[in-house]
Amino acid sequence: LSSVFEELVMSRCPTFIQPTALAPKWEVDLTDFRKGWQECALDLIAILNEARARGKKVVEIEMGHFRYRITFEGCGMAVQENLMTRKKRTLRCADIGSDSGISLPPEMPIPSPSPSAEPRWFVKIHNQWKEQVDDVADMLEDAYQRGRSEVCYSTGPHVHKAVLSRMVQVNIRTGRERQIRRVGPRGLASHVGSVGGRLQVYLDRGWKNIPDDHAAEIAERAFKGETVFRTNFRGWDYEIDLDKVTQRNCSTGRSRSLRLVDAAGVHAPSWNHDEGMTAAYRRRYQELCRGAEGGLSAAMATAVWKEKNLGRPDGHWRNVLIEQGAKLLFDRISLGEGPVTEDEWAHYWTLAAAAPSGHALQLIQQELRDGPGRSVLRKLLETFEGADSAAHGDITLEEMQAACQLLQMICKEEDIVANAQKWVEEVPSEFSVDDSLNYFDFVSELVGRPRADVEIYHYDISNGLSSVLAPLFLGMVMEGVWHTGVVVYGREYWFGGSIFESPPGATPFGTPKKITRMGSTVCTRHELRAQLEQQLAREYTKDSYDVLSHNCNNFSDDVAMFLVNQHISEEVRQQPALFSNSLVAKALRGPLNSYLGGFGNAAQKFRDSQREVQDRTQKEWDALHVGSLVVYTAEGRLAVVAEILYKEETTCDLWWWNPAGSGEATFDEQQSVSLVNVQPLNPPKSTGRLAERRVGLVLRARDAQGSCSVS
Repeated sequence: LSSVFEELVMSRCPTFIQPTALAPKWEVDLTDFRKGWQECALDLIAILNEARARGKKVVEIEMGHFRYRITFEGCGMAVQENLMTRKKRTLRCADIGSDSGISLPPEMPIPSPSPSAEPRWFVKIHNQWKEQVDDVADMLEDAYQRGRSEVCYSTGPHVHKAVLSRMVQVNIRTGRERQIRRVGPRGLASHVGSVGGRLQVYLDRGWKNIPDDHAAEIAERAFKGETVFRTNFRGWDYEIDLDKVTQRNCSTGRSRSLRLVDAAGVHAPSWNHDEGMTAAYRRRYQELCRGAEGGLSAAMATAVWKEKNLGRPDGHWRNVLIEQGAKLLFDRISLGEGPVTEDEWAHYWTLAAAAPSGHALQLIQQELRDGPGRSVLRKLLETFEGADSAAHGDITLEEMQAACQLLQMICKEEDIVANAQKWVEEVPSEFSVDDSLNYFDFVSELVGRPRADVEIYHYDISNGLSSVLAPLFLGMVMEGVWHTGVVVYGREYWFGGSIFESPPGATPFGTPKKITRMGSTVCTRHELRAQLEQQLAREYTKDSYDVLSHNCNNFSDDVAMFLVNQHISEEVRQQPALFSNSLVAKALRGPLNSYLGGFGNAAQKFRDSQREVQDRTQKEWDALHVGSLVVYTAEGRLAVVAEILYKEETTCDLWWWNPAGSGEATFDEQQSVSLVNVQPLNPPKSTGRLAERRVGLVLRARDAQGSCSVS
């Protein structure tokens, strides 16, 4: 999966755009990586030309989770500095030729890729990367090389649209999205500094953001083309394997999964180590208050945010999005009645920067809202900052225990004191010796984040005959021919032509022969239901059921991976491969598909709500138009209020207001959003826009005078 991290560092752009022939191009000096001069990312080229045209000397840009300072030195030369790693690279305007009299640094030859390094394209199906067929791969590679943002193709009866700006494949009919990836040499110029993802590691307690300084080091190593390498972080040596996408502790031998998640809408923490973690957030709070006392209301903040739109031709539409977004934001921040306090503001943005997902953030906020409320925030913030002596943004297990001892003395909230006492007595078993806690982990441990056990129920649909027949027909011993279901939150979820939700063990398959515990999950029932309705229910249908290639066990594996990041047993997943060459299996394939994929009358079925959701979704979608305001949701991200700019049969282009806890808010855009990810506001609202507009590229280049954008 090295291309995942190629995307992390080099090709994760909001969209691809084709520069005009007259637009000057820029190159970056990569001689330290033995790559010579290479063309910069298209988004970076746009910002450089914009800034130079305006006479800027220094600009700061934000791309994904990192910030960069670009200093123009004249004669078509500039220096780019990563403000996290302090790594500097030289840039040059490639269109300045020898006629200008400028002597440019000599180029270092770029080695040609070997024949074995031909680009290959993959799609993720059933949690496995499968190579695209040649015709599809050729179309994807052609679009990639030309800088196109979308390409359509068919695979059998299905028509798909590949959105290369997000590296996803969208089924035109169902709206189901799948990840795609490219393995091989870069076809486009280096997208230097275009980091559009957040790197996470899976721990026993769920996904966690890798600290920024460690993620930056991994990104730099990946940029050099390394796929397996060692890093040292907080005194521990780790082996990073980008092919397997794992992190292994070299001392303990423990291996963990890594993943790259969409960081769109997530502003990088902008705190100064000398000032403290919350200083920038508190300063922004005071700026929004404008000297007023008694707290900050949504109306006060909205008035300040809207000031920047005075005189803009699109000011009306921007103001509508700000008004809607501000209401949503303040509802999430507030933990009590009345205006938002400074502690609430600082706490929320610190928590949001560390939370692994939008659902996790809202869950902890609700736990605080139902429990101690805003009164405990000052103690939590000050205690964590005091424990984080190195100002890394995360604390060690020993620092956590010391912080809990302090909270026992200064805090009066019984639940927090009780949870702190548990930590003082013993570090919870789900933590390893090399673990650390960011602010989200810290608050979660103290307020209590609910967990649910996850189990796999195994049913032998052969009723014991497999132990007799398998040796005869397959030449091997087999415990059972398995149907599986996933049990969590006191319910069993299974696939039999539709997705069903039943009391555990109350399925048409009788009593489970064995039960396997998969661990516990911090995902909520709401998160699972959203995953079922928005993604899996559109793929796991009666028409798609196949006993050998798309069955109940594939569904159970998808759900288990979502909940606990673990596959179901190898024995179960490999059974279709064992049967595929059997004459008996081929003869019974049709009848088995009709039986196992045709449970239409099972009690307590998820199918009814599934149909209702799909019918309602389609009806609501048909009523939407350009200018409609919608709630846009995507896996792992907080919902936002967005405006439809362009609409097709099953996708649309959106833009929305994206607030920030420190610094200026931004307006973000997304191309080809599936209909399953949008819902109309209730009651329906529109901005009044009539003319459609395809989403282009919007990037920020900040300087002392404010911000400029290229679109």
